[in-house]
Amino acid sequence: MLHDENRQLKGGRESRQEFPAGQKAACGESYPNSRVRFCTDFKRNHAHLRTFFERELCRLPDTQAVAKLYDRRGAEAKEANKLLAAIPDSEFDLLAPHLERVELRLKDVFQEPGQSITHLHFPRHGVISAVKEFLDGDIIEVATIGNEGVAGNSVVLDVHVCGNRVLVQVPGEALRIQTSALLSVLDRCPRLRRILLRYSQALFHQVAQTAACNRAHTVDERCARWLLMTHDRVLGNTFLLTQEFLAQMLGVHRPTVSLAARMLQKAGIITYVRGQVTILDRKALEDASCECYQLIISQYEIALGTKS
Repeated sequence: MLHDENRQLKGGRESRQEFPAGQKAACGESYPNSRVRFCTDFKRNHAHLRTFFERELCRLPDTQAVAKLYDRRGAEAKEANKLLAAIPDSEFDLLAPHLERVELRLKDVFQEPGQSITHLHFPRHGVISAVKEFLDGDIIEVATIGNEGVAGNSVVLDVHVCGNRVLVQVPGEALRIQTSALLSVLDRCPRLRRILLRYSQALFHQVAQTAACNRAHTVDERCARWLLMTHDRVLGNTFLLTQEFLAQMLGVHRPTVSLAARMLQKAGIITYVRGQVTILDRKALEDASCECYQLIISQYEIALGTKS
């Protein structure tokens, strides 16, 4: 924001130019007491202000971070999301100018129930959750989305209103695209459309399998399954995870989560300190999990055409 005085550095010294009374620092406006019609000839008379605007007010995100298909960043971005990696280069080339890299920050909410879906997010790493909140305040996870898929996929089924709260559960990074931009190129991307439809089925299977798992298996097994799925979607063996979040994901109270985590720590499978989980023994964690983990992963592999 500009103030009623403008400062310009010349030769290491600071000079000041006072604006006349009544003049506002708003581009394109003039006022009765102005002796100068502000911004009328912006480039000629106010080069120093232009520099200020460019430096301080025009720091926009790099929306062209993946605009070139074959540059190093674009190729890396495509390969990090398995759904995008499964489409041909010619189709990704149509998407690339519309993709923007965004940070997934813990607890950021993308959608609330009843809101229009304005953007889709393709996670590169990190976890996005869809949750249900009940009248008594309890929050239960109904689906998780990571680098195997996309959040907001219901628009492909012509459903443009969100049915859940969608938020970041584990920090990371994603590629974001406006809904209108995706739909505008979808007719020219038959492989992408097919994979998005198949992904919808795999996501439905995850929701159904999770519901059955919550009824049939112990908290320890479900906790191991959830940790495995999160481990698949993050960089490295360590990630942030609060007990509050884990309790919501498993549909239990925090003391129950603490007990399950302690048992996994005692077995030397994980460490869990101050909201930070480290996977020490992946194979042992798979052995501790129920069969639901493999069943869910298998469905995503089928959807993306990567199952051998």
